[in-house]
Amino acid sequence: RPLGATSMCLALLLAAAESSLPLERLGTHAMLEVLDAPFDALNSTDRVLGALRAAAASGNLTVLGEHVHAFPVMGVSVLLLLSESHLSAHTWPERGYAAVDLFTCGPPSSLPCG
Repeated sequence: RPLGATSMCLALLLAAAESSLPLERLGTHAMLEVLDAPFDALNSTDRVLGALRAAAASGNLTVLGEHVHAFPVMGVSVLLLLSESHLSAHTWPERGYAAVDLFTCGPPSSLPCG
């Protein structure tokens, strides 16, 4: 039977706790929630893609590929596949909301935003 998201997280945590391997940090994960953003900016694949490209460039990240999807009514999802991992954004223009997710593999490092 498929595991729900909460069950999957708990199973992974339990497996890690039972492992004899030392726990080490393998990357940096940052999530950003954007509130009260303009509808037109959040509903534009060009603007969201441009923002993610600019963020990747400012962080000296290597873009390997891009995937862009505009939903039929409103909203976009944009994914940059990075050699370091991924950068993505998902928007809800009608709510002025976007969720941005960045994961970079490798030793811990400071993010370009501070």
